Amino acid sequence: MRRLEDSVFDEPGHFIALLLKGQPFDPETTKVLITAFECSHAQLDHSDRSHPLIAKFVAKLIIDFANQGERDPARLSKLVLECLKE
Repeated sequence: MRRLEDSVFDEPGHFIALLLKGQPFDPETTKVLITAFECSHAQLDHSDRSHPLIAKFVAKLIIDFANQGERDPARLSKLVLECLKE
């Protein structure tokens, strides 16, 4: 049996989609957040990209910034990557 951590990396956007279930975002905003996640995920080092805790942290940061009102995927990605550098 595959674990959740194994299956979510078939498509990186699936990970944030799982975390977005139950969140109050409309379908268009959900697409923006998935795009931001995929962009952020693609810019990580290879070893970071394969680690489920890093992906979960990235997804949670994107959701947090979106809850603060940010809707630009490039800006969301930039904010996330800045947090990861700290």
